[in-house]
Amino acid sequence: RAQLLVAGAFRTRAEVSDPQFVLNVGDNLYWGGVETDCGTPMDQISPVAKQQFEDVFESVYFGPGLDGKPWLSVLGNHDWGGRYFNAGWDQQIAYTWASNRWVMPAAYYSQHVEYPDQGFSMDFFMIDSNVFDAKELSKDSEHNICGAAHTAEQASCTSAGGPPSLAECRTWFQAFWKEQQAWLERKLPESTADWQVVVTHF
Repeated sequence: RAQLLVAGAFRTRAEVSDPQFVLNVGDNLYWGGVETDCGTPMDQISPVAKQQFEDVFESVYFGPGLDGKPWLSVLGNHDWGGRYFNAGWDQQIAYTWASNRWVMPAAYYSQHVEYPDQGFSMDFFMIDSNVFDAKELSKDSEHNICGAAHTAEQASCTSAGGPPSLAECRTWFQAFWKEQQAWLERKLPESTADWQVVVTHF
């Protein structure tokens, strides 16, 4: 009910302001992301993911000012699973090619936007900051994407390029964060846009 109320207010505002795009900062399919394990081939959208996107996105956020507008999106901790890491987060990336408005071509990416009539441009750097919810195995069992309490012992997202195992989950997120930091430190000085905006979940 709360989401529908927010969506109603969103539609009312969008009809007036006619946004060019939406910045979506994660926890896209609450509570635990796409309800399939990671690893579905990237050229496929599972029936579960298709239904969830229809129920939680397509049939909720629509109308004048919203139809056809890009939703520049990042993953939140609940998109990884909330209290495990092997939900179908990769299906949210794959949905980019199954939708005319959902935009998440990778777990991190950049998007250039021009405003020629207003004389400025922007570069958005979309970052996965979920390292901050990747804790030690025994810590914070209800809010830890690397927690042992709710993650199957054999869980792996190797085929999707994600954490290879529960034991390696935390170190994978730490390495992934460092990879993004290096990318961002390289990309920011290269940007010729008037504004640079970093978009994260945390």
